[in-house]
Amino acid sequence: MAATLTDTIRIAVSQQDSMVGDIDGNLERALKVFQLNARRHPDTWPVNYGLARIYSAMGEYERALGYLRQAAKEVPEGDSLNAEMIARNTARLERGEDINQ
Repeated sequence: MAATLTDTIRIAVSQQDSMVGDIDGNLERALKVFQLNARRHPDTWPVNYGLARIYSAMGEYERALGYLRQAAKEVPEGDSLNAEMIARNTARLERGEDINQ
């Protein structure tokens, strides 16, 4: 049975969450984990949102903004909660603010 988009997103989020727990503030290692997850689960908003958070934490706001904009395109229709969160964080990045603060 093929995985649904919901299954893929659930797997992506689970893998990110479990791997991030072992990172302990090492942003370079975190970036590698998120990049691996992006290769395994391309075009899913939680993966691109995660990359945006890492790049934001690294101070690379323009790059983070690109990933947030991509995530905004991928949020399922009707998911207003996450769409609003992404919109708020997009505005923060546009103002030069870290979305992790």
